[in-house]
Amino acid sequence: MGLALRHSYSSTLFKAGVHIKFIQELMGHSRVQVTGDIYSHLSPGLKEAAVQKLDRFLTNKKVLLPA
Repeated sequence: MGLALRHSYSSTLFKAGVHIKFIQELMGHSRVQVTGDIYSHLSPGLKEAAVQKLDRFLTNKKVLLPA
């Protein structure tokens, strides 16, 4: 039961958008890659979301730059 609770806890953190490095530290994994290997499947749209965030960031920055 303890392992299931541990996995549920870390999965919920990951889905809530908590930074993976923080989850790694909380879970005591030796490397952030271990955490990523275990939990990255929870967000299949993660790459698309990252591209959209970058696009919004760059678009907003263009507005702020002088012409």
